[in-house]
Amino acid sequence: MIFSRGRPDDKAPGLSARKALLAILAGAFTLRMGLFLSAWLISGDFSVFYEGDSMSYLRPAKALIESGTFSVAGHPELFRTPGYPLMLVPGLWIGHPELVAILLQILLSCATVWLLYLIARRISGSERTALLCAFLYSIEPVSVVYSSLLLSETLFTFLLVLFLYWLGRHLKSRSTVFLILSALSLTASAYVRPIGFFLPIPIGFFLLACLFLRPSRKMKGLVQISLFVLICFLGTGLWQWRNWQVAGYSGFATVSAYNLYYFHAGPVIAKKEAIPFYQYLEEEGWSKDEVYYSRHPEQREWPLSKRMKYMTREGLHTLTANPGIFISILASGMVRVLFDPDAVTYLKIYGLYPKEGGLLGLAVDKGIVAAIGYMLKERPLLVAALVGFGLILLQYYLAGAALILRRDLIGEEVWLLLLVMGYFLVLSSGAIGLGRFRHPIMPGLAILAGLGYPVLYHYARFRNRPGKKNTDGNAL
Repeated sequence: MIFSRGRPDDKAPGLSARKALLAILAGAFTLRMGLFLSAWLISGDFSVFYEGDSMSYLRPAKALIESGTFSVAGHPELFRTPGYPLMLVPGLWIGHPELVAILLQILLSCATVWLLYLIARRISGSERTALLCAFLYSIEPVSVVYSSLLLSETLFTFLLVLFLYWLGRHLKSRSTVFLILSALSLTASAYVRPIGFFLPIPIGFFLLACLFLRPSRKMKGLVQISLFVLICFLGTGLWQWRNWQVAGYSGFATVSAYNLYYFHAGPVIAKKEAIPFYQYLEEEGWSKDEVYYSRHPEQREWPLSKRMKYMTREGLHTLTANPGIFISILASGMVRVLFDPDAVTYLKIYGLYPKEGGLLGLAVDKGIVAAIGYMLKERPLLVAALVGFGLILLQYYLAGAALILRRDLIGEEVWLLLLVMGYFLVLSSGAIGLGRFRHPIMPGLAILAGLGYPVLYHYARFRNRPGKKNTDGNAL
């Protein structure tokens, strides 16, 4: 069965389900707040909640307050988009940016749990299954820890799940209003993290496939899909127009060109030249303009737009000229994104691990086996944390995989979840692939796992019943 009916969105849960959902939400809030407060009390310093990218969001946020412009050091900001800095403005305005931002993120993370419940209830038609999905995400380690860090992950994932919620409602009702709300949510998410900029393209093809695989009014559907894509790209186009006006740069954010040049093409060049990846970054001038200009002196007089075009062109040329190396690096990064438990982040905020551990560079240059050997010898506490968190992650995958036994639940929304998860897996991987980049994948995985757990339960229960035989006469 390709399409399942699920449960209508407008049917309120029963009293017992409401109590259970409130308990899950309270638990999610307590877990996230407990992590934040305990790390703060132990360290006595908000700096434990900063990561390498945090200041790049705070600087333009401060400029919004001081000058009313989205800029850094008096120059228009092009590296970051305004979504997350805008969320930092209230905290900066009252003088407590870390406290306000983290409280907002904890609330957004809890709101994401609630949206997951609604999505899972619609897919499964079961209150229990929906509550299980919400519970699984409420305790999911990556979502818990990143709600306490000054990074864009929590806001981005909330908007992404909001998009999935509205688009799922459209798939059930074919409502144009829900489709517009989904487009606006997806556009807003791109303003938080530009990695979502191209997502409307595969979503558009997905909607076309849904349109032609089920009986419906084709012309109305085509108009709706066109409207969805138009809203998404007009929405991001407004920021591209702003960038062109203030700096002559037609792209959405320069972070995309930098990442392509340094973190996708860079590892390929490092492999070919047989040098450590982080040595390549240092020599090529990542985050140090003078080092970069010393290697490319002709670019000192180039406008920013020309330099970004150069980085994009050279990055793409490197990847297309070395597909074998690139694919191997991409595959290795995908493995890390999928299976890195990200226990390091927990140890960092409690001061039990240095901010710069070097394991990523070791894994890129020497391989995952070498990184594991180093951890076993030098960091046994990290190994214990990795094993514990890894077992938690493994059960999500095993339960999610069991869903294949319930084909009646594998409908349009499940395929949508898989499409979005695959999009972020591929684009987030490569040399910089880490457990952190699994953050937008985990809501979908929590739903799949919640749908799959009842399958495992009933299968195990059936196998353990005496006297049950399969068609070959063997006990099941």
